[in-house]
Amino acid sequence: MGDLDYDYNEHYRTMFPHFGMCMQSANSNFAFVPVPRCGSSYLLKYLHDDCGWKPYNYHFILEKQFFSIVRDPYKRWLSGLWAIADPDPNSDIVKKAVDLQNKEAVIKMFDNPGLQNHHTMLQYLFFRDLDISKITFFNFDDPNFFTTIKHFFTNSLGLDVSTMSEWHSSDEKVEIKKIIESYGEDNLNKLKKWLDQDYKFLEQIKFYEAN
Repeated sequence: MGDLDYDYNEHYRTMFPHFGMCMQSANSNFAFVPVPRCGSSYLLKYLHDDCGWKPYNYHFILEKQFFSIVRDPYKRWLSGLWAIADPDPNSDIVKKAVDLQNKEAVIKMFDNPGLQNHHTMLQYLFFRDLDISKITFFNFDDPNFFTTIKHFFTNSLGLDVSTMSEWHSSDEKVEIKKIIESYGEDNLNKLKKWLDQDYKFLEQIKFYEAN
């Protein structure tokens, strides 16, 4: 199929934003499936700039093994909401997905927490059509995350990690969390029920351990 742009395939993109997105190299048996708000921006750049990997659609390389980074669903959702709906009036977000200062808009959001945006959509959706038993997972919330993923890059991918900068999950979005949790138990239960899909997904996976 050749190397595909980030807007690789309209058929898959209309099914879900970024659906099928991965980074791969013809010289590796592995491909990376990025999940937004899980450290993917840095790793995409590192794999492209330092390792020569290229964007692709994983539907065309299902024979490969994959690796990815996931994190606690609620923490990730709050981080994603910050990315697309920062409540700071001086934020440089031109068009916010939802105005967190608008009570009616926030209440409506609890009925659609994914907001049709890849920053806040459930993590498990990024792995549709993949056999999760063929995916090596990393926990972005793990205090030893950076050491663990460097071990994998060195021992499983055979890549030089001398140029890899340390990166980790950001601090909890306290201001946004405070706003969300002020909307009462009924609305929070809607959010919890929706996020439970991701928590159940995480129960099925096993995280990589550096031995």
